[in-house]
Amino acid sequence: MPSPRQNCLPSANAFFLLGILILISYSNSFRAAWHFDDYPNILFNPNVHIDNLSLEDLKGSFYEAGSNQSRLRRPTAAVTFAVNWYFGKDNVSGYHAVNIFIHILTAFFLFLASAQLFRTPAMAPLYNENQVHFCALLSAALWAAHPIQTQAVTYIVQRMASLSAMFYILAIWLYLKGRNGQHQGYAVFFYAGVLLCFVLAVGAKENAVLLPLSLLLAEIIFFEHLKEKKKRKFLLLFSGFAGLAFFLGVLLLMKGNLFSFLQGYESRFFSLSERIMTQPGILVLYLSQLFWPVADRLSLMHDVEISTSLLNPRTTIPCILIVLSLISAGIALIHRKPLVSFSILFFFLNHLVESSIVPLEMVYEHRNYLPSFFLFLPIAFGIQKGLEHFRTRPLMYGLVTVFVIFILISEGIGTYTRNRVWATEKFLWTDTAHKAPGLARPVHNLAECYSKEGNDAAALHLYQTALHLKDMRNGQKAYTYHNMGNIYLKQKDYETAADYYQKAVQDNPLHTDARYNLALVLVHLHKTEAALNTADRLLSGNKKNPEYHNLKGMIHVKTGDTDTALYHIKKSLVLSPASKNTLFYMGICLSKAGNYEKSLVYLKRAFGLSPNNIQILLHITDNMIKSGNEKGTGRAIEILFNKFTVSSLKKALSASGKSVLLPDISADLSEELYNKLNQISETVNSFGLLKAGESVEK
Repeated sequence: MPSPRQNCLPSANAFFLLGILILISYSNSFRAAWHFDDYPNILFNPNVHIDNLSLEDLKGSFYEAGSNQSRLRRPTAAVTFAVNWYFGKDNVSGYHAVNIFIHILTAFFLFLASAQLFRTPAMAPLYNENQVHFCALLSAALWAAHPIQTQAVTYIVQRMASLSAMFYILAIWLYLKGRNGQHQGYAVFFYAGVLLCFVLAVGAKENAVLLPLSLLLAEIIFFEHLKEKKKRKFLLLFSGFAGLAFFLGVLLLMKGNLFSFLQGYESRFFSLSERIMTQPGILVLYLSQLFWPVADRLSLMHDVEISTSLLNPRTTIPCILIVLSLISAGIALIHRKPLVSFSILFFFLNHLVESSIVPLEMVYEHRNYLPSFFLFLPIAFGIQKGLEHFRTRPLMYGLVTVFVIFILISEGIGTYTRNRVWATEKFLWTDTAHKAPGLARPVHNLAECYSKEGNDAAALHLYQTALHLKDMRNGQKAYTYHNMGNIYLKQKDYETAADYYQKAVQDNPLHTDARYNLALVLVHLHKTEAALNTADRLLSGNKKNPEYHNLKGMIHVKTGDTDTALYHIKKSLVLSPASKNTLFYMGICLSKAGNYEKSLVYLKRAFGLSPNNIQILLHITDNMIKSGNEKGTGRAIEILFNKFTVSSLKKALSASGKSVLLPDISADLSEELYNKLNQISETVNSFGLLKAGESVEK
């Protein structure tokens, strides 16, 4: 039995080599952009936006956004996002550094766990320590450098998957250390560590609930040395514990309802039976990607054909047979080829949650991060045997060595290349839309990228394309209609914008953003009654939303009904007393009602919260003019010209009155400001400092 000192150097070398391999492979990922689910889980999640590292703030990050600390949301991962936010806010580099470090640790723990498998009673008599370290290190390296892992590492939010897997493999290593009896006096601490890691792994992602079954699988395959009576007793106790832990984990996963897996299919474009028939094909796809990781076959999303029956598509039955054959082979090889058996059965066992009956999306590559842990171990073992066989034949020995190096370099290059796709949102969605042309979501998201760039024509074309793709179902079209409406609103084509907003709320009556924007557009179209009715619909769904009260109040300001407007703005003020928008609207409302002194109080409070808001300062100046405060007017205008540039003042004046939420200023203030801006333009132009066309025109 090797001593701790004998194991120390190989372990340190393994950590160093795996770290170097991973850092080189992921060296171009530190600036990769935010993507997709990063936004709701991190960027738009106030629970992880902590200002200090107090226990209270860290505890607050455990909960789902908007749940008022009533529903846990993967707390192990969430607290790491909160700490990242504390140190770097939305700077992606820190998040990627943590993700890569987690990947390095996971690969190292995989090396340690794999080495422990060779020291189990079923394996120990057959191998020496050099063989053990070679196989364990090579298999961990093949796993770590594989390009399919980029989705769990470079995609920031999938830290949930990688962190869960890290604690999962750490638990397996601790369990094997305890069972192998290398440190009998510390066995209880190893098992306590297993329990702690189990809790932390499930806290990062719920599919770690399968850990007890994985340990039971290892027990059955690798610990054959026990006498039958003792073995039966141990397995009975272990099975009871594993079953209890699994049951409690399922309760957590299913939120206390064992039949909750039946809920959620109404929002999918496939049924429970279709998912069950399709998943064998997905598992075959995963295996093919793992053993043939060509760049063109890796994608954030996959356009897979849903199995509507055993005969449609024709690949359904063959894929089912392949999966059943592999599982059968894994069972049959338990005694003869324990490594092969364990790698096969571990893979399928750990796909049970995400590739069975739970109504999740059909396919995501990051789901292979954990199940693929031991798939490369038999390969590494085969390579090691080959090297031993050819040890006396230098040419063949050299060829095998070169082949191993070539595979590792190829994987590293594949990972580096794949990481380029994650660099920007546009790159990612272009790649995904190209590889999954039948899916609406990638096309829709690519359209959003073009819209952000200002390429409205390309965005509208892509949105129209997305509307007719197979997974664009009712309730989802609303988001595409809404985005199209936003483009036409920006173009001031209010009629067309209103049409698309109406289509959005017809497709999904709960799409409040579309209904909100519809109300704004209806005001532009002078359909104030319809706008008020739309605002009422919003308020009927949520009377405690201050922005809905602000909307209705400002529509009434537009109609001249300041009393009703004040009623709603006051409601908003009660709900959100420190809101810059609400204070601004209250100031405008009071000014329209002729209460200039009180209006100024609210406008100044709003400006204190947003001192760079030019519109608020414009309305403060307007209020001074209306109240006859000449000294205050002069001071406000002086601040305007000292604080803001000519071009920004020009834009602000142009925007004033163009929206119900941005009322116009008085003609007197507009006249005075335009005169001053023209004087400045003429003065600057006389020195030749103003380009043609930059003069201010009223």
